[in-house]
Amino acid sequence: MSKEAIIDVKKENREHFINSFEKKGFVIDKRFSKEELIESVLPITLDFGTKEIGRMGNVTCACIASKHRMIMQEYEFWKTLDIDYKRLSDTPNVFVVDYKADGSIEYEEIKRYLSNKKYEVSRFYRLGSIPHGSWLFINLDNKTYAQGHIGVQFAKPYYDHAVTVYEFMYINERYDLIKNIEDAEIKCIFEKYKGKKFLEF
Repeated sequence: MSKEAIIDVKKENREHFINSFEKKGFVIDKRFSKEELIESVLPITLDFGTKEIGRMGNVTCACIASKHRMIMQEYEFWKTLDIDYKRLSDTPNVFVVDYKADGSIEYEEIKRYLSNKKYEVSRFYRLGSIPHGSWLFINLDNKTYAQGHIGVQFAKPYYDHAVTVYEFMYINERYDLIKNIEDAEIKCIFEKYKGKKFLEF
């Protein structure tokens, strides 16, 4: 990747995008405020030399850069990013969690739990044209997750069945405590699913 990247980041993703790079040690370019970068419609710039986050100077500059194919779309940027890039398949400790299996759990509720536990959405997995399901792929080691899509397996789950949200919460707490995916109490959760299809509860 070149020293500077210019990325067309959607309005709803800008705050998360900026926050993710601040966590990596980047700082806001002194010419701008963070609020200005979030609210602006101009492409975001990342300087990997000075580790600064900024934006294109004006619409004219952005048009010229776009014409010469200098601006990357978000998905292109995340696929080529080569610094601290985490994928669900980085380690084998992946679980599939069906948030509808508990009956009353909504997607936003499990997202809040994961956020509180320092999990982040893995930006590599974006399949807008494929319908998504009611399950998540979650990696316990690098703290990433992505919403599942019908007919797509982002990573091979460690066990051969999905779990409910509450079961995952227990697994997560247990794993944080003992760091053993083969723990008897974790394995016991899957005993009752023997003989059932992957998403059959």
